[in-house]
Amino acid sequence: MKNRSITIKHIAIKLGISTSTVSRALRNKPDVNPETRAKVEELANSLNYEPNSIAVSLVSKRSYTIGVVVPCYHFFYAEAISGMEEFTIDHNYYIMICNTRESYQLEKEIIKKLVSKRVDGLIISLSRETKNYDHLLELKKKEIPYVLFNRIAEDVDTSKVCVDDMDGAFTAVNYLIKKGYRKIAHIQGPPDLLLSQRRKQGYLNALRNAGIEPSDDDIITSDFSVKSGRLCTEKLMNLADKPDAIFCVSDEVAYGSINWLKKNGYSIPEQIAVVGFTGEEFSELIEPPLTTIQQPAYEVGLKAAEVLLDRIENKNLPNVNIEIKTVLVQRNSA
Repeated sequence: MKNRSITIKHIAIKLGISTSTVSRALRNKPDVNPETRAKVEELANSLNYEPNSIAVSLVSKRSYTIGVVVPCYHFFYAEAISGMEEFTIDHNYYIMICNTRESYQLEKEIIKKLVSKRVDGLIISLSRETKNYDHLLELKKKEIPYVLFNRIAEDVDTSKVCVDDMDGAFTAVNYLIKKGYRKIAHIQGPPDLLLSQRRKQGYLNALRNAGIEPSDDDIITSDFSVKSGRLCTEKLMNLADKPDAIFCVSDEVAYGSINWLKKNGYSIPEQIAVVGFTGEEFSELIEPPLTTIQQPAYEVGLKAAEVLLDRIENKNLPNVNIEIKTVLVQRNSA
């Protein structure tokens, strides 16, 4: 059992060195002699020494806590948070996770509350409602480092980490074209979200690159849900000129699309192909297994944490804009 009554002063007296040397040794600072560091660590372990987190915070002026703000509890965010935890725990930081439930107002309140808890920085994925960024400008004024991930905004001057949505969409649609599909529809996400815009642009680029002129009728808007996937697919299949393939903005939309097609007697992929975008575990379990773009969510989370901790250590570092490549997972729906 750890002993909270043992302090660095006790260790310093026993070893005949200063408390500052003990403190630096326990924090693995490079200016401490390796032999001295080894003696400090050995004695600290034998005495069951445990740092007083409040005292450490007062001395270092840090809480060693990161606030993580997400718009929903979704497979992508669960994986991303795992990546964040992997990196932050290795660097003696811990995270507080808050869900805005796609609410701009709640996002503002949560960020304000996390700041009042003296978090050392924040990792934020914006809500669907967020169009005003004044609350983020406040963070900059207060010199609180933060990183946007996945749901980002081009107009915000901060570091950003996301997947290469445009390239992923291009890869998906180009794959369909190479398979012989020509009338390819797109069920897009909410058009005011940057990731929706980029995936739509990747779709358009792939069609035009193949000499196919896209039709406005072939692009329809969803809200990322299974239900909207069903409704959008029904509208597409009621067109006079029906698509022979559908590229969906997310796997959940693709689940809804496949569900409607199967219920209405369409053979997948013989009559119509469906491709998703996320790479959820469930995507390989549906029938037929879903061809999809795999997002490296874990890597996105880990990289976002790495970028933030770098800026906590050095607030003068320039902003970075990191896009991580996706991977096409070929299955039986296309």
